[in-house]
Amino acid sequence: MPFDKTQVMKVPTLASGVVAILGWFLMFVGVCIEGSTGVIAFHLFYLLVVILGVLAAIGFGQAKDHRVAIVAFIAIGFTFLVNTTDAAVGASKAVSSVAKFTRDAPSAAAYNCIAAGGVFMCFVFVYWIVTFGSGETSPVSVMVESSGSNNASFSLPVISFKKREVPTDKGLEGSAPENSFATYESGVAAGSTQYASYNAPGEFASVPSSAAPPSLSAASPPPPVPVANPSPVVVSKARALYAYTANAADPKEISFPKGVILDVTDNKGKWWYARYVNDEGKTVEGIVPSNYLEKLV
Repeated sequence: MPFDKTQVMKVPTLASGVVAILGWFLMFVGVCIEGSTGVIAFHLFYLLVVILGVLAAIGFGQAKDHRVAIVAFIAIGFTFLVNTTDAAVGASKAVSSVAKFTRDAPSAAAYNCIAAGGVFMCFVFVYWIVTFGSGETSPVSVMVESSGSNNASFSLPVISFKKREVPTDKGLEGSAPENSFATYESGVAAGSTQYASYNAPGEFASVPSSAAPPSLSAASPPPPVPVANPSPVVVSKARALYAYTANAADPKEISFPKGVILDVTDNKGKWWYARYVNDEGKTVEGIVPSNYLEKLV
């Protein structure tokens, strides 16, 4: 799937990304002023990779497939942030205490920058952990999803551990009696000696008076007339706000282009069951992500 910048430009995603980058920049400035190297430099590099990775996953629509990995990397980064911020606050207090007794004490500005940047990033990382780690039916997901109505803000990426069950046809009611055809054939074979056979073209041998057609009383009754299931009732129509490519690992999902009108037959939950007619005139039906659609009626 190509990078969709509209997903990143939505309000909560953009705001959290800007705050995270601002916090990282403050920490970077503080580390440069203080001249630290080693572990804290690795922490800075790791945190930058996590921030860019989260934004890329949202933009490329891969948050659904890599949800567990995203939460794990964010949680590790949050641990680094807490340790680094705590150390910076302690160093800032120590430097400030020394500065009261001597004029040659180093400035606490570097540690203050590191601590401030760490606090900013901690808020963002907690928000990301709750957002990506919540199930689709949790109050957090419902709140975030409802805040994304009318495309005014961010809608939660389509991520779920448990896939929605897709309605399937129950098939034809009833079934053919077991071995009914075999029973009929065996009856005919058993009584075949009672019927006349050909002696020559146009001539028949005499038929014994006792000859009678084979009894079919023991045969099973004929199968019931199949009853076709009615087509699912269309509960609403929806327009595709974005193009969607189905996950190859899930045969129930369907792809659809941007702007196509779909007939929705089940709109419960985050995954809807819908159908539409493609450019080749064929009906395509399956499950689709609801946050890619705009409900019309």
